[in-house]
Amino acid sequence: MSSIQSFWLTLITYCSLSSGKVLRSIHVNIPVWSIVFSRDGQRIASGSESRDGTVTVCSSTTLESVWQSKLDSHVSGLAWSPGDTLLLVSSSSRVYGWDLVEGSIPRPFLSRDSRVFGITFSNDEARLVVSADDELSVWDAVVVLHGEGQDAGADLQP
Repeated sequence: MSSIQSFWLTLITYCSLSSGKVLRSIHVNIPVWSIVFSRDGQRIASGSESRDGTVTVCSSTTLESVWQSKLDSHVSGLAWSPGDTLLLVSSSSRVYGWDLVEGSIPRPFLSRDSRVFGITFSNDEARLVVSADDELSVWDAVVVLHGEGQDAGADLQP
């Protein structure tokens, strides 16, 4: 009797935009669903599809991991806060935040009744947009980031 093992092999490739040349590649054993550069371009955050919700932050020049943590569900979206000090992560029905300066544990910022698929800041960094199963919610970023914790913001009308 034989068995067949299946696995995902994902390749993250770092290329020069000017030349198109591959500068470095990383093999990971889990599919990456979300990836984003920090606003200053110094770091890259990636989030996995795996059930352990691995979030990795690496140097954008060396691709060496500088920080990693896990959630209890896959990662569906990532966003850097203004100033690149906080990484927001959407997973299941919540948005978590990691203070990368303090190295704090993940704390939920927002909790939704439906599944959260993505998160991003507006160009002026004043608002936070969260996409869920059946809606887009716009939140005041200052209230969410510096408010009283979970559900600190209020949905705004489009």
